[in-house]
Amino acid sequence: MMKSHKVNINSISPYLRHIHCDDVHVSGFHVPWRRIYDYEMIFLQSGYLDIKTETESYRLEAGDIHIMHPFVRHMRRSDVPLKQYSLHFDLVHPEESVNFSESVYLQMFDKDRYKPEFKDVDSLLDRPYYVLENLHFPKKLSVVSPILYARKMEDLIDIFKRKRMGYEMDLKIGLLQIISYIWHDTNDYMLHATKSHFDKRIMECIEYLNSHLADEINLDNLATHNGLSARHFRTLFRQKTGQSPNEYLVSLRIRQAEDYLLMGVGSVAEVARKVGYQDQRYFSRIFKAKVGYSPMQYINYRNKDL
Repeated sequence: MMKSHKVNINSISPYLRHIHCDDVHVSGFHVPWRRIYDYEMIFLQSGYLDIKTETESYRLEAGDIHIMHPFVRHMRRSDVPLKQYSLHFDLVHPEESVNFSESVYLQMFDKDRYKPEFKDVDSLLDRPYYVLENLHFPKKLSVVSPILYARKMEDLIDIFKRKRMGYEMDLKIGLLQIISYIWHDTNDYMLHATKSHFDKRIMECIEYLNSHLADEINLDNLATHNGLSARHFRTLFRQKTGQSPNEYLVSLRIRQAEDYLLMGVGSVAEVARKVGYQDQRYFSRIFKAKVGYSPMQYINYRNKDL
């Protein structure tokens, strides 16, 4: 069985085994079921591409990048014209005893393109491979700058075809640059996803506060209910609203109390209860601190304006 080894991203020395571009102008692109023996990076520039493994299915859209891990049995197909770049690589330059030629993949397509599946190459099923310990290659990632990736892919194809002196080093540098792009795009994606996730949580908290003014609200419990520590909740809430959760809740209650007092919906004590204060004296003290008038003074003052 194949053996995986962990490697730090600062220690990788990638080896690009094969690269090509499929620019398909008709529908019906198809790669039969097969197993690969290194990593395959796919960058889809146009169209869409459906990928199926033995456990899941997903679709790449234009501008997506995907990395298939070694030994995963899979197939690919598309019913529309597409343009994709495909790179086969190892994270660490392999020893001669476990290396293999790109001809393994070229022969698959030359001989077996229209078969339902490609046969495994038994001699490669035990070759070791490396896994990054501080970067998880995405199954699917929408890249920030598709043009940047496409240009780098074209550069690599040109280097691979020409094979000028020192081309191996140029391929290594180019592949490292692409991995660097993925590193940054993955981090940007995670930061955006995390921010969106927490923004949603805070908005849910704000909606809860607006609809439960009359209730006794424990803000720490509200944070816990939304999967946040009390400290993190206060930090995110202030970032979103400019106020602490307690300041925001008090402001909401006092604004609502102002409306109730002007509409004459009840006594000061009744208004206090409607906005979450059971103690009328405490409510009046908070109201005066925020508005500048006691509740009764506020009613008289506003009635004069009217």
